[in-house]
Amino acid sequence: HPFDRVAFGETIPTWRVGSRVAHSILRLSALPEPAADPSDFAAWAEAQGFALPLSLLVVYDSFIHSGSILWTIRQKFTESPPSQGGDEKAWIAAYVNARHSWLLSHPRPVVQKTAYRTACLKNEIKRGNWDLDLLPVNANGVKVS
Repeated sequence: HPFDRVAFGETIPTWRVGSRVAHSILRLSALPEPAADPSDFAAWAEAQGFALPLSLLVVYDSFIHSGSILWTIRQKFTESPPSQGGDEKAWIAAYVNARHSWLLSHPRPVVQKTAYRTACLKNEIKRGNWDLDLLPVNANGVKVS
């Protein structure tokens, strides 16, 4: 199984680059109280066919921030997930773009301010950093390596 327990009790993917980078990014961006059990994302990601480290980070961030992949955001693009024959990178890029727009246009200013999360993810997609091995990663102004 691609997931293991870490000392502070959250489930973090053990990616080829190691969980250190992903763990650091999530620590910098995570909410004090995750919106959902962080392990819930694992079953969802596996069922949808997501496997790349950056894809898993995107899904994980959505689960800890929003509780799931919100249907309101999912309806804003037409890409199919890998489990339905779609391209993993295309789905993730479309989802992150839709989520970024949704956050920025949200009526609550406190939600708008969280768009730094998707800005970081968009940057890593632009860099082609699907394995999270292009270091450092700029996570909200903090260089993580």
